[in-house]
Amino acid sequence: MAFDFTAYMKGIAETLKDIRHSDKSTERRFFRISSVMNIDEMLQNFTNAGSPCIMVEDNRTGRYQEANGSMSYMDNQSYSFVIMKHCEQFDAESREQVKKDCEAIMKKIISKFKKDKAYDLQHPGETRTGMRDFNMSTIYYQTIGPVGDNYYGMLVQFARLEPVNADLVYDDDDWEV
Repeated sequence: MAFDFTAYMKGIAETLKDIRHSDKSTERRFFRISSVMNIDEMLQNFTNAGSPCIMVEDNRTGRYQEANGSMSYMDNQSYSFVIMKHCEQFDAESREQVKKDCEAIMKKIISKFKKDKAYDLQHPGETRTGMRDFNMSTIYYQTIGPVGDNYYGMLVQFARLEPVNADLVYDDDDWEV
């Protein structure tokens, strides 16, 4: 079963007390974006965007690589999300506090990644979270803003390395010979 990062992050947005997203609420706190620079879904719903909110990049990126020169292959998948919070315009102290708040939320989300990875490793054969292949050393983060109506926050990127040998099998029936 393929890892569904968007669904995983929506679950985080719904259960993390700092966010508390609900599809039934008039205030949206979870958005899908096509790239970090293209926050189309948030802008379409800007009047009811909550603060803080999570935006998940729903385009997949990655690369295949050989595992230590063997005939085993790995899929190095990259994922990105943004944590944003509104702040007062032209107020440097408010802007800095918002960045600190978003960093604190980021740390809570990363701690959830670590907890879910530990669960998946302790329960082999059972895929509950999909975070078994999460690698803490691949996390990159950066403060961003202003975005839209004076939102600031954190861009977070990380990678998962997953075996793909079963998916990369040559089959004669796929080819006209």
